[in-house]
Amino acid sequence: MTTPAEARRIEQRSLRFGVGANAVMALAGFSAHVHTGSSALLLDGLYSAVLVGSSLIASRISRNVVRPPDRAWPYGYEGQEALYVLFRSLVLLGVIGFGVGSSCSTLIDWWRDNSIAPLHLHLEPVALYTALMTALCGLLAWRHRRDWRRTGRVSLLLLTEARNARIDAVITLATGLALLASPLLLATPLSAIAPITDALLVLAVSLALLREPLAALRDAMAQAAGCAADPG
Repeated sequence: MTTPAEARRIEQRSLRFGVGANAVMALAGFSAHVHTGSSALLLDGLYSAVLVGSSLIASRISRNVVRPPDRAWPYGYEGQEALYVLFRSLVLLGVIGFGVGSSCSTLIDWWRDNSIAPLHLHLEPVALYTALMTALCGLLAWRHRRDWRRTGRVSLLLLTEARNARIDAVITLATGLALLASPLLLATPLSAIAPITDALLVLAVSLALLREPLAALRDAMAQAAGCAADPG
């Protein structure tokens, strides 16, 4: 059976791995955006950048929760986990709001017949980015999930990070496949919407991401307010 000290060490190692993996994905997303001009890839990079920050904060909280109650935290430092999830959810909602605002602005310009800058898609780099980043997200989700089980299935931090990585994998894969398929629209009756494919994709990704931070925000607010644990 894993002792509390061993569980914390496992949690810390897992969170440090998450910081490094998300930093790589954030840099890859920003680089892909520069080469293609795709706002969808920028949003993917921004999501990973938020996860870098949240992993760093989670690592600090993981070290704090073992401290005994004091004047600042009379009920113990475990409450910081709920505050971390609350903060992270608000930041993610801000990133999603940026994505929705950007895509809506592009769609309005298109509706008004303003020129839309075309994407400079190079299919090989996009395909490579999609394959590598999806695989890295999958590895990260597996690592966090495995370590969550090793620590006794009680770490809200690892469970949250594992869920983030799974969502990021799905979003990255869907974004990459949609971008790779977008040139095919030019030979179809849907060629008129080809210039706004990226904006539509950003809007779809933003809506897909919206559910998770809203659910986490609701749960974190309930915990921060002192909601009782499930009797089970």
